[in-house]
Amino acid sequence: MQQMEQSSEQLLVNKQEELLEPVIALSNKSIRMVAKEHGYTYVIDSGVLDVLIIAPEADNIFPLVMQKLGGSWVSEKGLD
Repeated sequence: MQQMEQSSEQLLVNKQEELLEPVIALSNKSIRMVAKEHGYTYVIDSGVLDVLIIAPEADNIFPLVMQKLGGSWVSEKGLD
């Protein structure tokens, strides 16, 4: 019974993600377009988590931190 409940919950979560994915993608695309059109450098979601949505790539200090730590990282474009 417990396994069936877990399976049902997982199916529900999977379906929810499937249905929300295109909505989230369209929202993110629209946010980026509006930010670009109006010259916004940063966009922060002021919801529960205050997530930074848009920031200039030049402001990404992660590669510098990794370099300082003696490591390297792989970005979406390749080695940085």
